[in-house]
Amino acid sequence: ARLSIDDRRIYTTGFSGGARVATRVAASCAGCIAGVIACGAGFPPDIRPTQAVPFAYFATVGIEDFNYPELRRLDGLLASFNLPHYTATFDGRHQWASSALLVEAVEWMELQAMRAGRRERDDALVEALLKKRLERARAAEAAKNAYEAYLAYAALAADFKGLKDVAEYEKRAAQLKELKEVKQALKSEQEQLTKQLELAQQLIALGSKLLNEPAARSNALKEMRAEIAELREKSRATEDTPERRVTRRALAQVLAQTYEAALYNYLPNGDYEVAIVNFEVAEEVAPRNWGVPYAMARAYALRGEKKKALESIRRAVDKGFPDAAAIETEKDFASLRAEDEFKSILQSIKKQ
Repeated sequence: ARLSIDDRRIYTTGFSGGARVATRVAASCAGCIAGVIACGAGFPPDIRPTQAVPFAYFATVGIEDFNYPELRRLDGLLASFNLPHYTATFDGRHQWASSALLVEAVEWMELQAMRAGRRERDDALVEALLKKRLERARAAEAAKNAYEAYLAYAALAADFKGLKDVAEYEKRAAQLKELKEVKQALKSEQEQLTKQLELAQQLIALGSKLLNEPAARSNALKEMRAEIAELREKSRATEDTPERRVTRRALAQVLAQTYEAALYNYLPNGDYEVAIVNFEVAEEVAPRNWGVPYAMARAYALRGEKKKALESIRRAVDKGFPDAAAIETEKDFASLRAEDEFKSILQSIKKQ
């Protein structure tokens, strides 16, 4: 009564894990959701897209997002089912899309609503959106970026089919797809996706060796640090290249996998040794991240290793951990509160 919501045009949206929640809600209610705007992640692992997906899907992902391979492959899968979908990429990492891009997502959903008969056709809106998308495709051609032009024309033809005559755009997309430059770009992207996964798996495998006996653990740690140092050096390149994108995504993927596995799986289940190993890998990958040593300190404290717990808290503070109250009230640090070093750390934060 207050907001006049159209029951045929209800949408869900979210970022990262929230994108998976948004998708799960849409998949669970038998057509009650018209579309999903998923930022930085796709379907939950236990829900595989099929031809029966009843909602439109607009995904956004940064070109350096560790979930980039997932969303590119999801795009291909939805295309194979001929389902209404669009994947928008932008310069960025694992983050929300810009407000401008999210406005485009809403505009795209309105197109899909018209195509599906969920809302009355608005020819003025269709023309305005077609003009904007066509300008983008032609700008890519003018810049001699055949690959971007191909993607733009192909998406334009798919999105406006049934609303406009798109034969001209389908033809242009087909012509561009046959160019050597475009074929090479498509091949290169697949190679980059594969390389990212290989690098991430390689680092995870090196990290697993840290569970070995002390002598073997020392060698494994040295090998892992050397590999990460090489990748971090490549990731700091000033020029945006496929290699820089791949290394940045691979490092971010390892950080997410190890940190989240330790924090949400191993630590709550009392598997402190495995949690600590995963935190060690994460800290090597992201040495300026204060959240990792802080979480590691919790694991050490619960394991009864006070000295290492205090060292980890100190590292977190040195890296910028700002919240004395959080440390003071953290139940996992109960065994540390009487320690002089613990009190000293608290005082150092309070003075800042």
